[in-house]
Formats: sequence, C-alpha cells, structure tokens
Amino acid sequence: MTTIKGYEQHDEDIEIPKGTGIDGFLAAIRAVLKLPRVQDIRIDARGKISYSFLLRVGEAKQTLGVNFDDLMPYAVVRNADVQELILVNENAAVALLQMFRQVSIEHVFPVAFVVGAATTFWEWYEASTLMKAEIRDEVLSVPIFRDRACPDDVLLLCTSFRAGEPLAATQKVYKVQIPQVPK
Repeated sequence: MTTIKGYEQHDEDIEIPKGTGIDGFLAAIRAVLKLPRVQDIRIDARGKISYSFLLRVGEAKQTLGVNFDDLMPYAVVRNADVQELILVNENAAVALLQMFRQVSIEHVFPVAFVVGAATTFWEWYEASTLMKAEIRDEVLSVPIFRDRACPDDVLLLCTSFRAGEPLAATQKVYKVQIPQVPK
C-alpha cells in the first residue's frame, strides 16, 4: 500500500470460479466498480481480476460482496425447467442426437452441456461409440461446463429461446441419465 495525499492505495485480487463464464466476470467487475475511488482493473485469461482503489486514511475498508453461487452451472440448471429424456439406445451418439432432436422439436437453442466434476460421460462416449474424445471442453460444438454440485452420472443440455445466449439465460434443460459403463 502506498499513501497518496491523504489516501491509501489498496491492491487486491478476486478469482472468478470456473463455469460462471462471462456473467461471473461481469458480476465481479460490477462489485469492484462499487468500491470507492477505483483506480485500476486488470483481467487475466486465467480467471483473475486484479484491482486498485483508494481509501482516505482511516476510512473503513469495504468488503467485496460477490455471490457467484447463482451463476454456477448447476444452480442455473436448478432454476430452469428440466425435462428428463428416456434413452432409446445406450449409445452416447444416439443419446446426443435424441437430445438435439428434442431441442429442434421445441424450437429452442443449445447453450451448453453441464456435467459433474468427475463425470462418467467421456467413458460412456468412448465405450459406446468406439471413438476417442480428444477435445473434452465441448461436444458437437456446444461447450461443456463442469460443476461439482452436479451428479456425475447425468448429462444436461441447457437451452434458451434465442441463439448465442449465455448459460445464465437457460430456460429449459434436457437431462439424460448416463448408463453405467462395464469395466
């Protein structure tokens, strides 16, 4: 901390939880901008916001009140309409097509998949399709968000009423129970 003509400079950081996306960054930036006399905000690609602000000497420091809980992927799912799909086939590719068929029928747009932190989706996908999944942050060009609050044996497809919406705009979710993969 340095002193500038009766003020003290405070330099702090806040980590944005993975999975909160752009909405997490915006919530953190809004909270930082509510602090008195913000001098500098820096955002890095790893999900950290660093900021500086000035306080008068002796002025009480405010805490940065950011609640990321409502922006976590599984919290978004819990606030949406969830429809469970009964698998017509235990092949992961067929299950994905079944999910996208329902999306098409109901005229909604895919936003993201949500899975548990230790999801069994990839084992199921590789075992049932006999294909290696080289990229594990998306499926069929739809991003995948992991959340430890989400059960590991479900695949959730979040959708919205308009294309290109963020995860927080999810209106309807399609759920598939992932079958157990024989070892």
